[in-house]
Amino acid sequence: MATLLIMALPDESQMVFENNGHKPFYCGVGQTKAAFHTHKLISDLKAKHVINLGTAGSHTFKQGELVECTSFIQRFPNDFNPMKSPVLKTKARTSLPTVTCGTGDYIETSKPLVQCDVMDMEAYAMAYVCRQLGVEFTSIKYVSDSSDQHMVTHWQSCLQDAAAKLFNEYKKLI
Repeated sequence: MATLLIMALPDESQMVFENNGHKPFYCGVGQTKAAFHTHKLISDLKAKHVINLGTAGSHTFKQGELVECTSFIQRFPNDFNPMKSPVLKTKARTSLPTVTCGTGDYIETSKPLVQCDVMDMEAYAMAYVCRQLGVEFTSIKYVSDSSDQHMVTHWQSCLQDAAAKLFNEYKKLI
């Protein structure tokens, strides 16, 4: 089975994967880039499974925790949008806590408008593309920050730990 490893940014891998003989694909930040690159990679490489690893903010989990996203919902920037995206679900493949991931093209610094445990900027789009193409999807997130005014500093300070923990979990999946 052809499996793809997709991460948003090289910062999230800290060269740990590459230095250990694994080549992540980087899609960039945001749902549009994630959807485009996920679709292109699946089509070009005939992938049957996509593994998404990365960082996420959370008001529920502590910095440094790993979680497996098994439900995905889109976050919207205001409550004037009456359209709710459907929740996408995947099966758990690890023993990590399973969570709902809220995806949006902006950084959430207050309580999200939709119920979610972690917040990122790519996973919903990847899950959607995989669902449409009949490809298995697994998403594991390292909680890098608590989505507050210190999130950038916290995110930057934990990247080495995030890469090491994500790589260890990745080895269990492959």
